[in-house]
Amino acid sequence: MATHYGIQEVRHALHAVYSGTGESHSTADRWLQAFQQSPEAWKISDDLLRLPEADLQVKFFASITIHQKIRYDFSELPQESLAR
Repeated sequence: MATHYGIQEVRHALHAVYSGTGESHSTADRWLQAFQQSPEAWKISDDLLRLPEADLQVKFFASITIHQKIRYDFSELPQESLAR
């Protein structure tokens, strides 16, 4: 079963990491790590950075994710994204 990654799911998981404890924190942390390794992380992180209502924690996570994607997964960036 494929995992669905979206803006709201990432924001919800970040909330669980920053305010949760125990199992909810651990589960959200593992989910966010998997998200960061997914091809969808490129677009979703870019979208999160452009959200005016996103708080600093969300923007920081999105920035780190894009940084990691550039360092380790640059080859998976769609060619049409390079022309922007």
